[in-house]
Amino acid sequence: MTERIEQEVALALDFVDRLSAAWTEIGQRQKSGSITQMMYSDIIEFANLRLETASTIALLVRDDRISDALGLSRSLLEHALLLRLMTKGNRYFELGPEVPNRTHAAFKKVLAEKRAELEQLHAKGEAGHCLRVERYPRGRDRLMWVYEGLKSADEPDFVVPVHYFHYNEFRPEVMRLDDKDYLDPVPSTYRQQTGERSKAMQKHKDEAGFRYRFFLSYDALLVCLGLNDLASAEEVKRIEAHYTFLGQFLHPTNRASRQLHANANKHLGGFRIGIAQSYDPVARLLAALYEVHLTAMVVSEVADMLESAPSRYLADPGTTEVRKLLAELEGRFDYFWFVFNDAPLYDRWIFAINEASDDELKAAGGYAALATDRIKFDSAVLEHLRHTLTPWGNSRVGHYSPPFRDV
Repeated sequence: MTERIEQEVALALDFVDRLSAAWTEIGQRQKSGSITQMMYSDIIEFANLRLETASTIALLVRDDRISDALGLSRSLLEHALLLRLMTKGNRYFELGPEVPNRTHAAFKKVLAEKRAELEQLHAKGEAGHCLRVERYPRGRDRLMWVYEGLKSADEPDFVVPVHYFHYNEFRPEVMRLDDKDYLDPVPSTYRQQTGERSKAMQKHKDEAGFRYRFFLSYDALLVCLGLNDLASAEEVKRIEAHYTFLGQFLHPTNRASRQLHANANKHLGGFRIGIAQSYDPVARLLAALYEVHLTAMVVSEVADMLESAPSRYLADPGTTEVRKLLAELEGRFDYFWFVFNDAPLYDRWIFAINEASDDELKAAGGYAALATDRIKFDSAVLEHLRHTLTPWGNSRVGHYSPPFRDV
């Protein structure tokens, strides 16, 4: 089976190479409109850099640096989520202050009051860009005001997502570092004479903190994906699972890298680069599958953006070839349950054994045709993939065949 898995790794990396080649040819196939829109150029550059990251992941997989490949995949996932919002999102939120020691019943009362106040404003024709008041979904009971970005009356068919603006303007050094602690080209005597400068710098720091907190932080990305209907509640859970799994290889986590190796329970000691055991072939395949799906996600988001562009900006998006490859992905590598693809065959088989009744199976015509909205994601990502590659049988549900067999 090891040889067949290595063949699958090679096929996955080859698919990424073909998709990347088709990406670079989009410009040759495009037909421009009568007007140039710089937002498209900026976002394409953003995606170009993400494809560079994907190519680096491929190099790491080929060089058997699987732990680092997975760590870099976490970075690519976060960028891909931001890209989704920069091309499709226009709703955002602001939080009310934290109120300690408030009971849930008291919170629900305040929430009802704030909703009533907003309804009154709407009835007067005011605060139209504030859509609603909700409970903030991440953490303690807290009010969240949901807003919609402004649209131009001159271009009702074109929207610049708010995340595009905030990503372009965000400077992490402004948010995190204090000028007084670092070299400043402005002489200190001059700074002392211009008190307004410190106020201006604090304003910039506050603005940077606002952008990070409500638009660019991980929590903000997930909340905004939900507000913009760009990720369902179950898809957010899958993002959380993949993000957490991949984060083990980016941040200090005990045994994370060791679990990727064959005979991971053996401690051989000694000084070397890495550990003595080779990487498990399934871990190599996992890294390659992450690269496939993340690369496809980046390409797909930009293709969606180009295809929805008004004809005055793009007469032909030039995405025909990448769409063919993205369609091929859905039928070829969808045995890996990522974020936005449907539950694979193995997960349907497991669900049928544990949850589906005989009547449900009969009505569906077998486990493969079961509805997938009740199927829960398995957060044990590596072991789940290992099980997916194994044939199984069940007397009630039937036989499960893996996506590929041994040579």
